[in-house]
Order: sequence, then C-alpha cells, then structure tokens
Amino acid sequence: MADNYTQFSDVVGNLTAEEAAWWEEQLKQISVINGKEVPLENPDDPRLFTGETYRGYRLWFNPDKTPTIDVDDPSYLGFESELMDDADADGSGRHLWIYAEVSGEPELVGLAVQKFLKKFRPDQCWSLTYSASCSKPRVGEFGGGAVFVTADDIKWENAYDFIAAREREFKSPGRAHSKE
Repeated sequence: MADNYTQFSDVVGNLTAEEAAWWEEQLKQISVINGKEVPLENPDDPRLFTGETYRGYRLWFNPDKTPTIDVDDPSYLGFESELMDDADADGSGRHLWIYAEVSGEPELVGLAVQKFLKKFRPDQCWSLTYSASCSKPRVGEFGGGAVFVTADDIKWENAYDFIAAREREFKSPGRAHSKE
C-alpha cells in the first residue's frame, strides 16, 4: 500500500498587527447558534447542536450566504499554519506560515489568501507551488502545480492538466505531423 501526499510551504509576509490579528481570528473554529457566533471551546458540548446553523473555521463562515467562500466541509481547514512574529532570512517579517507536511488542499489555501487580499491588499498578488508525490514509485502518482491569487481571481495549473492539454494539442486534427 502506498501513501499519496500534497505538500507545500509558503508565507503571507510582512503582516501588520491588524492583519496578524485578522488571521488569528479567521483560523479559530466557531459555532453559530440562532444567528449568534459562539467560540468552539468544547466541540463536543451537546448544547452546541441545538439551533446550530454553522460549525467550522471562521475563515469559511459566510453570514450573508454570498457565493464568495464555498467549502464542502467548513470544519476542514485544508492546511496547517503558524503565525510567526520573528523576522526571518527572507525578509518576510511577521508572517503567516502556511504548509502541509502530509497532505493539504492548495485550492483552500487560495481561497483563504484571496479573502485576506480582498480585505487588506487588493492591489497585491500571492502564489503557492505544491508537490504531489507518492511513498512508492507508482506510475502517474507524481506531479505538482501552482496557485496564483489576486483579490479578484485565482488561477490554477497542475502537472496533470498541463500534460493533458499538450496531448490534446499534439493529437489535434489540424496539427501537421512531421515524419522525420
């Protein structure tokens, strides 16, 4: 049996105190009961299930139900993170380290960072590269990709889609095939 991994590591850098506080709040789990947000200190408290309309990360909570953030399971963050206050060698200052040691969801990272950019940095962009690997050398189980995020758009490219597109181009009827 083999294990598959989607791994990544990057930072949202040079955070102001306000931006760092926003990330800290967004990365907390909450429950919404009868329209009121309640911190999720004891997720097994049976009182939380009465009248509850939402349970998950604040990051994914959308009180007005607009389609801006739509995740299948709001209790799943899709990545790990740590707020770091120390400056590091790459000059990112106070930053949010976003990573997946075993398996993460680059798509969810893109949604999270887009929400941040919309609120604080609408004129900036952010990117993430990731690897897709396997614990055994299985054919077709290795790849990777990239996510490019702005406040208005998220672009994805993965190795599998890239290869499929090149194969379609190669096999297209209008392509002149050379016989050298």
